[in-house]
Amino acid sequence: MTSQRKMRANRQNARASTGPKTASGKARASANARQHGLATPTALDDDLEWHADRFVREVTASCHGDDPRLMELARQIATSEAKLLRVRQERHQLLRKWPETSEGRAGLNSLSKVTAGQLLEDMSLQMERLDRYERRALSKRDKAIELFNAVLSIVTFRAGTGEKASFYDDHSGG
Repeated sequence: MTSQRKMRANRQNARASTGPKTASGKARASANARQHGLATPTALDDDLEWHADRFVREVTASCHGDDPRLMELARQIATSEAKLLRVRQERHQLLRKWPETSEGRAGLNSLSKVTAGQLLEDMSLQMERLDRYERRALSKRDKAIELFNAVLSIVTFRAGTGEKASFYDDHSGG
């Protein structure tokens, strides 16, 4: 049986952890995921969606394109690649924000030590966040490729070729 003291503490903790209460807090929280768009589904980006569709068509056309399992796994690979591209573009944009001197060379000489330290700390935190997104996308892509290869081997064997197939046979750069 839970004690009265424990129940009061649980209720108090629940009230404190229900999210922002003020309009400004709610607005700030709603902007968190939109800061760089990396959590946005690929389907919302028309250009990346077009490239993903093209990738799926090319991959599945080269190996038993009528199998829905292969099409779904190819879509997962393409989506992960699109997310990797987004992370790398965001990292590039972050690095382009590096302060420049009047001669155009990157450097911190023109900044105070405090400002330079704050800039380095901020950039480091942002890079760590990007690294987490990149690791997640790489992991999902690698798992999808592994599953794709397994399904492709089964489909190829069942089709009577008897050959072991791999995603990498026709699609280098994985």
